[in-house]
Amino acid sequence: MDTLNNNNFIKEVFPHPADLFPAVAEDFAQRAIAAVAAKGEFTVVLSGGVFQNELLLRDIRSLLEPQHLRIWTNHIVPANDGGISLGQAALAAFANLPGSVGSEEMDSASLAHVT
Repeated sequence: MDTLNNNNFIKEVFPHPADLFPAVAEDFAQRAIAAVAAKGEFTVVLSGGVFQNELLLRDIRSLLEPQHLRIWTNHIVPANDGGISLGQAALAAFANLPGSVGSEEMDSASLAHVT
């Protein structure tokens, strides 16, 4: 489906833009709750550029909080590329500390799960 048809589909399903975020939040919350149940974890991290949207973040938090989960969000570090850049800089600094893994051992595959 091309972008134009995809946008038309979204407009047909959600004729009022205000209806889109609650639906996305509900789907995300259901998936997060299922993942928590499957993994036995009780922490959900809401980070990334999409969570700069305060309406979406608020809706998802309101659906997850009754589940008694720990919900981590960005407060000081931005949730977008600025946070990724800061994490990469911190890892680079850490790699240069005495006794730490050298940067030559830290390839992009091993850092992917950290950033």
